[in-house]
Amino acid sequence: MKNWEAIASYMKDDIREEVHAELAPTTEVMFLSRYLELDPDFAEILRNEFNITDIDNYEEYTIFQVGGEHDGEELETFRNWGDAFSFVLDFEKEHENDDVTVGIIDVNGYEVENW
Repeated sequence: MKNWEAIASYMKDDIREEVHAELAPTTEVMFLSRYLELDPDFAEILRNEFNITDIDNYEEYTIFQVGGEHDGEELETFRNWGDAFSFVLDFEKEHENDDVTVGIIDVNGYEVENW
């Protein structure tokens, strides 16, 4: 997410630390979504200082295959974590006897490691 360090500098320390303790490691979007649940007024700072009006526009997860003949192939893209995670669970159940799994890339291009 652009300006992440600047955005974090506007957060209340105690809430930021609480979210970090609860979610780390996580994506910036997931962190910010949780932060906004605890400090809804922060949305005004995002809007006024960073022109971010809808955090959901910053959430996107791309699922790709790991292993097998389609290793690295993009399988699906989702706009929210719940749908992405459901896809992963279904894929792994369907392929439980295969030597394949999936990986998840967030909107910033970082692999989500702890899902």
